[in-house]
Amino acid sequence: MAFIDNQLVIFKNMIEESIKTGGVKGKESMIRSSQLINLIHDAVKYELIQLGVARNQIFPRFGDKKPEIKLAGFLKQKDQDVCVVPSNVRKQPLIIDWGPMAFQRKRDPYGYEYSNNTLVINVRSQMSSLAKNSDTLFERTFAEAQNLHMRYSHMVLGEAYLIPIHEYDDEAVKKIRLLLKSIRQMLRNT
Repeated sequence: MAFIDNQLVIFKNMIEESIKTGGVKGKESMIRSSQLINLIHDAVKYELIQLGVARNQIFPRFGDKKPEIKLAGFLKQKDQDVCVVPSNVRKQPLIIDWGPMAFQRKRDPYGYEYSNNTLVINVRSQMSSLAKNSDTLFERTFAEAQNLHMRYSHMVLGEAYLIPIHEYDDEAVKKIRLLLKSIRQMLRNT
């Protein structure tokens, strides 16, 4: 767990430095840049490698952001955050002829067996406005898994979700100050 702990310290330092130098705009810019979430992506990949997963089966590779594996679920195709692809199943490209994508004649470069045997881990974070976004958080988590499971019933899915215990106080951030909301403040917003 030392690697993920280190990544989280870097994450915290980066977000706090962005607040100190740019306030709200600095924080938003840092979050949108994907630098923070990529720290968590690499922590997930590191743990997979430590558990014996071959580096060449992990996409994107440790330290890289691309290429992502774009899997064709029932409803849509989507780049997956972290995938462990099978080493013993061949890709069998096919034209998508199912669900809402059928009329678009898109191509699935992997095929059913290859995709069904891919381990998929989605990585997310929600660093502020937790109370305002709780419905969206749950719906998105459910919908993305459902999209894949409607097509690949045996696919193994994982989720790494970074949610803070305390949020940064938005009013303090506006004044370029670091302050965490109290539990009472957070509950008041629900």
